Amino acid sequence: MSAPALRRYEIGRALSDDFDVAFGLADPSRAHGALGGARIVENRNRKQFFRNLKSCDFLYTLGVQPREYNAVARSGVNLILDYYTPRPFETLE
Repeated sequence: MSAPALRRYEIGRALSDDFDVAFGLADPSRAHGALGGARIVENRNRKQFFRNLKSCDFLYTLGVQPREYNAVARSGVNLILDYYTPRPFETLE
C-alpha cells in the first residue's frame, strides 16, 4: 500500500469510531485488514461513484479528475484534498 493509501486507511479507521466512514474502492474484493467501524463501497465507475457521493458529507481524496470537478462541486460534498505526499514522489523509483 502506498503512503497516501495508508494515511487514508488509518484516518478513516480512527474516525470510524465516531463517524460513518466508507472506503470507496474500485475492487472491494482486494480489501483486507481491520477497518474498525468503517465500511467499503464499490466505485468501479462514475455512476457508482456519484451514487455513493450522494450519501457523503465529506470526500477525502488525493484529487478529483478534471472531468469530475463540476459534478463534485454541485454535489455539495465538502472536499478534503490530501496533498501531503505529492504523487510524483510516490513513484520516484
